[in-house]
Amino acid sequence: DGQFKSGDQIIMADGGPIKDLGDLYAYSAEVLSTEQVTYGIRRDGEDIEVPGPFPLPPIVDGFTMDSPAKEAGLEVGDVITAVNGTAIYSLFELDYFVTKSQGERIKISAWRNARDVEVELAPIWTDVPRANGETNKRYIIGISPGLFFEPATRPVGPIEAIITGIERTSRVTTLTIGAMGSLIKQQISACNISGPVGIARATGHAAAQGADEFLFLVGALSAVVGIMNLLPIPGLDGGHLLFFAVEAATGRKPSERFRRRSLAVGLGLVMALLVLGLAMDLSC
Repeated sequence: DGQFKSGDQIIMADGGPIKDLGDLYAYSAEVLSTEQVTYGIRRDGEDIEVPGPFPLPPIVDGFTMDSPAKEAGLEVGDVITAVNGTAIYSLFELDYFVTKSQGERIKISAWRNARDVEVELAPIWTDVPRANGETNKRYIIGISPGLFFEPATRPVGPIEAIITGIERTSRVTTLTIGAMGSLIKQQISACNISGPVGIARATGHAAAQGADEFLFLVGALSAVVGIMNLLPIPGLDGGHLLFFAVEAATGRKPSERFRRRSLAVGLGLVMALLVLGLAMDLSC
């Protein structure tokens, strides 16, 4: 009947085959924007064509912390239809106008519950992590993007769950190590360091976004703590591994005096990091 229905399977987009979400994202990245897409869908064993919006529309699926969009009055579910009076149809177009603004205030028109709303906001300049662990600075308005439909989910078995957990932990590890390297090279601001106040704010924000976001943050924090614990700092597990390595290389244990002094230095470094995190929480 020319509309999507629950249970539809997308198999094509403008004539190109779609096997999974990865293909749909790849199509979006190639096309960048179009007002309407012709989708091939499979419904009840029958293949039909249905017109629909761009796969990655400028829809507000959630907010980041300290989001200018949320502070301006946008809400989850809003569909951004124009920026400064120019109609947009994709997330990529929104990103273009946000970047083009260079931090100047922009007027955003959105569709909400069958009515139009307008807000004004100023994008913020911030560090955005990339999948390879590096970061780049860019202007953002602080929204989490989404698809125009709710993807189907399925239960997974224990083996697949373990594999997925390892993959996501590896991704968090890569991002953490990359961020640490960028901090040392002074490529990103020290404001990216969070102490107890920042962690509490992030936890509260994730909890407000839903159970999935909260559990992901808990897992990510656990992975980060594990990585930090492996740093070769006396007093941490990484420090003990360092002493074992020295003993294996030299054939003798470090003296008790050296171990005590190293432990004092290590604890001092850990306390300094905690103080730095708290200072960034209060000043950034």
